Amino acid sequence: DMTIEVICQLDNTPPPAGTVTNLIARYTGAGELEVDNTLYSMELFSTAGTGNPPYGIRAFWENGAGLDNSFSTANNVSLPPIHNLIFLAQRRLGNVVQNFINGVPFGAASAALNAATGGGNGVFGIGCPASATITERLVMMSLKIVPSGLTDLQIAAEYNRTLGPAFGL
Repeated sequence: DMTIEVICQLDNTPPPAGTVTNLIARYTGAGELEVDNTLYSMELFSTAGTGNPPYGIRAFWENGAGLDNSFSTANNVSLPPIHNLIFLAQRRLGNVVQNFINGVPFGAASAALNAATGGGNGVFGIGCPASATITERLVMMSLKIVPSGLTDLQIAAEYNRTLGPAFGL
C-alpha cells in the first residue's frame, strides 16, 4: 500500500501513451528479472494515445518476472489545462488504484490488481526512467511518498493543508 502526492504545474501537454511518458516518480530496476521489477511508477500521458487531450494519470508496477500491471484514468476525464498549479495523488490500497486531483477522486478506481513483488535492484527516480532520460513536461514544487494507502479524507486534508488555503476544497 502506498500514496504518491505531487504539487506541480504542467508546462506542456503530456506525450502519447506508448511513447515516453511524463514520469513523476518511480522505483525500478533495469531488466525483466523479479529483482529488477518496478515497484511503483506515477506517470502522466495522453489517454487518447495521440498526444492530444484528454490527459490522464497512469500507475505502473510489476510482479513475478517483469509481469506488467497498470491502471490509467479513463479517456473521458482530463487533467486541467497547462500552466495551472495542481495537486495530484495516486493511492494503491489493497492493490486497488485510485487517482486524485486537487483532493478529490479523479476517475473511477481500478479493480484489484496483482501485488508488486521483487524490486531489490531498484533505484528511486524523479522525473526520469532508470535510463535517466529526462521526460518531464512539468515543474514539481513538492513530492511526497507515503508508505501507506491514505483514505479519501486524508488525501483531501493533504490538499487542504497545502494548496487548499489558496484554492479551497
